[in-house]
Amino acid sequence: MRLVNNCPICDSEKLKRLKQHIFRNQNIINYLSMLQSMSNESLMSKNEFKFYINHCQKCGFIFLNPRFSEEDYKIIFKTEVINKNIDVERYFIRAIRGYKLISKYFKHKLPYKPKILDYGGVSGYLLNPFLKNYDCYLMDYKKYALPKGIRYLGRNTDDLNGKIKFNIIFSIRVLEHVNDPKKVIKDLILNLNQNGIIYVQVPLGCLNEWKSIATPFRHINFFSEESIYNLFKVSDLKIIHLKTAFQLSKEAPGWKLDIIGIKTLKNKEKKKIKYKSTNQQRKRIFYYIPLIFRKKTLNPQNIKKKFKNILKKLKILN
Repeated sequence: MRLVNNCPICDSEKLKRLKQHIFRNQNIINYLSMLQSMSNESLMSKNEFKFYINHCQKCGFIFLNPRFSEEDYKIIFKTEVINKNIDVERYFIRAIRGYKLISKYFKHKLPYKPKILDYGGVSGYLLNPFLKNYDCYLMDYKKYALPKGIRYLGRNTDDLNGKIKFNIIFSIRVLEHVNDPKKVIKDLILNLNQNGIIYVQVPLGCLNEWKSIATPFRHINFFSEESIYNLFKVSDLKIIHLKTAFQLSKEAPGWKLDIIGIKTLKNKEKKKIKYKSTNQQRKRIFYYIPLIFRKKTLNPQNIKKKFKNILKKLKILN
């Protein structure tokens, strides 16, 4: 783990410190002290450990600093086989949404089955709609029991050897976790066919997530439209889709960013993709309105249930 002075996306030194997080939880401190690449002892004392939130003034990227190394991740995410069956119903809507978006931009007329890779795909639930017409592959730090028809290729991009070229690569809710998002995207592109597409989804972390984090092990990158756009640009991708939308989900309702790029020699956009800057998205009050209803007390279903209970007590309802 090391403190960086340059932006992980654009390499700029113009970093503004937005916040300092001090972790005093003994379990977190004990765990951090185990990491093999501890190289900056000034960040750690007996009773606390400091992390900073930096905002790149050039590309808009907000990130946690110091950064974990590959050696750290081997400790954090220990490889193990998990015999867990896919829960199709639980993730059905999310899987179909991804399938429709990819199908909109990938019109395949190939004489063979296109190859598709889900990077960070957990137990393969997002590949379920593709199983019939695609050769499906998956990578994840942990090896899950996968549905028939999905081939596991390894933990991260270091396990890709370039022998398999994909027509489509997607990565859903992964880049907010990784130490070097630029390396991940560039490594994936090396394994993408010419005119293949890459689809990424991340939370709108620049809004308020970086302000209060319970642990430094979960999300370490906090994206905006500006920063995810610039990540694709520095990776030489032609951007064809970028959108911020609210996603209803039992597990994690909230704002998310969708971006799709094409690997092409001509990476100029026919129509300039417009994006909102990090500062615009950080200060946009509208984004906070649906977040209010994530609280159990203000959830519409809970309000409806409480209202019915009140009516029953008043003997208005049987």
